[in-house]
Amino acid sequence: MDLIDRVRDAVLQQREESVSNYFTKVNDVREFVTDRAPSPGVEITVKMVCFGAERLTADNGMRVTLIDYLAHAMFDDIQTELAELNAINRKPFIVQVTVWDAKKRFGSFRPGAVYEFKQVHGVGFYADIPKGSVQLEEGALDRVVQRVAPILKRKGDREPAGRKAKARLLEDETKSGSTAGIDLVAPSRTRGAAGVKT
Repeated sequence: MDLIDRVRDAVLQQREESVSNYFTKVNDVREFVTDRAPSPGVEITVKMVCFGAERLTADNGMRVTLIDYLAHAMFDDIQTELAELNAINRKPFIVQVTVWDAKKRFGSFRPGAVYEFKQVHGVGFYADIPKGSVQLEEGALDRVVQRVAPILKRKGDREPAGRKAKARLLEDETKSGSTAGIDLVAPSRTRGAAGVKT
């Protein structure tokens, strides 16, 4: 009976941590790791924007670099600015989560999309970057979920193309009455009749 009570207490504590340790900002994660120095068993939930992702060299997971959730609306501008920073100066603005998926390849992560990572464990600093891990297992694929798709890039403001240049030229010249050098009616051609004399 004592064992069951201890297991239930551990489950309740884990559920409380998952609710209270919910982060959408990089600074909040940095403060949590600095202030609490969490043990490896402490789990957090992270909901942030994917800045980039790379496959691990051992091909057993992905390292996902994340930025603040609020950056989703202006991702293109922030991505450009962060890309200009060197690796050392970029550290205060990012969090990294390693998604371990040894047996199955998890799908790709799209920069600009918002992802929620549940049960992130082993949270701490490595090279002054807050990092954690998620283990994908059979039946637990909901630990990593895309919540919001990337904002579609819009083409710059420009005038619609309309008709082709030849059509505009033809119309302009017919309006002005000048038809010199332009065949208004193309000679009729039939397929295969180009070299036939009658």
